[in-house]
Parts: sequence; C-alpha cells; structure tokens
Amino acid sequence: MYPVLNIFGFEIQTYSILAAIGFIVTVSVAVCISKRRSIAPDKSLMASLVAGLGILLGGHVLFAVTNIQGIIQIIKAEGFSFSSLVPYISGMVFYGGLFGAMIAIFLYCFVNKDVSKSDVFDVFAVSIPLFHTFGRVGCFFAGCCYGVESDFGFAAYLNTTPAHYGISRFPVALVEALINLLLFVLLINLYKKKRFAGKLIFIYLLIYAFSRFILEFFRGDDIRGFVFGISTSQFISLLIIAFLLMYCVVLYIKKRHKMK
Repeated sequence: MYPVLNIFGFEIQTYSILAAIGFIVTVSVAVCISKRRSIAPDKSLMASLVAGLGILLGGHVLFAVTNIQGIIQIIKAEGFSFSSLVPYISGMVFYGGLFGAMIAIFLYCFVNKDVSKSDVFDVFAVSIPLFHTFGRVGCFFAGCCYGVESDFGFAAYLNTTPAHYGISRFPVALVEALINLLLFVLLINLYKKKRFAGKLIFIYLLIYAFSRFILEFFRGDDIRGFVFGISTSQFISLLIIAFLLMYCVVLYIKKRHKMK
C-alpha cells in the first residue's frame, strides 16, 4: 500500500490527505444541497464543522473504549504515561465518529432554534457516506483496515504489521468505499425528490448497519475489538438494526391506531 506520500520533500499520510479532501468535498456538497431546505450557507457550514469535531472526538473515544483492557494493563504496569497510551487512543472507530457527529448536530440544532433538526439530519445522512467513501479509500492505502487472506485481492504491505507484508488480502476497504458511494447516490436522489423527508438518517443507518455487519466477516485485523464473539462494529450494527426495526413497528402501530 502507500501509507505515506512524498510531496515536495514532505512526507504526508495518505489517509490524512484523502480525509482532508473528503471533508472539503463533503462540506461543499452539504452546503450546496442545504439550499433546497432553505438552510443558510453559514448555518450549514457551521453544522458541518460541528459534525467534523464530533467525528474526531467520538471516533477516538470509541477506539479507546475498544482498547480499554490494554489501557488498564499499561497504567498498572507503567503508571499513567500519555506516550505509552498513544497506540491505544490514537486510532478511530467509525461508529464512534458517527454517533459523535450525530450528538454534535443535535446539540447544534438545540442551540440554534431557527434550524430545522430534521432537515439538518437529512443533509447529514446524504453527506456522511460520501465522506466515508474517501475515508475507506484512505484506509486501503494506509493498510490499516485490511481484509482476510484471499486469492482474490491485493498483496498488502502494511505500515503497522510487518509480519503480514506481501499477503494477498480481500480489498474490504474498497468494497466498503463502493457501498458508501452507492449509498450516497441513493440518498441524494431521495433527498432531491423529497422522498422520506426527515427520515433519511434512518434509511442510511439501516442500510449501512446491515452492510457493515456483513463486511466485518471479511476483515482480517483484530484491533477493532470484539464483544460476545463478534466485532464491536457488528455488535453496534445489530443494536442499530434492532432499534430501527422496533421504531418501524411503533410507527406502524401508531398509524393503524390513527386509522381507527
């Protein structure tokens, strides 16, 4: 892979470059489509920046939670040392970033009463898979979220695990990037046609959670943590699916009750 690019003599992480480009493109799209819901550009821009902050904080927090046992062992053995804890807190987990962004947007809308929460979340639902597409391509080049050993795939030269160098692996990061791109196309079309207005975030969560649960079986790295024999992301995906199914049942019951 290509974890680092040399640009004018400076070594820059490929993931960081793609994440930066993805954020700029995503924010531009979010500001543009927000006009369809009469959201002022400055409001949309601020909501995007707040969401970005939520992604950073939430992603790192959940990564630390998945490595809590290692953190406890390090503290017991060496005492509290930030340098020793860096490997356990420097990474990011997507679901942590997603929920961090959702909480940040909720708080932003709570403070700004003149902004429609449902409209902002619709814009967010369209935008997040686009940003995630760039992120997963970055993961592929960085070699961090690599797939299982497979005859169909790419020989990975990872920047974190030399023992795995040269092993052909399933390009799970690229597959997830493609799924996110298709999800973005679907959601932006629904957004433009004003279909499922105010509920696009639920559509996004349901499709992504189902896709992520399946894709996790093709992941070859163990750093993401496990709960009850399945990965942390699979566990969270199941919780999301269960919650959304219950939500749909409640809506159906309410609708039937109104019809009587």
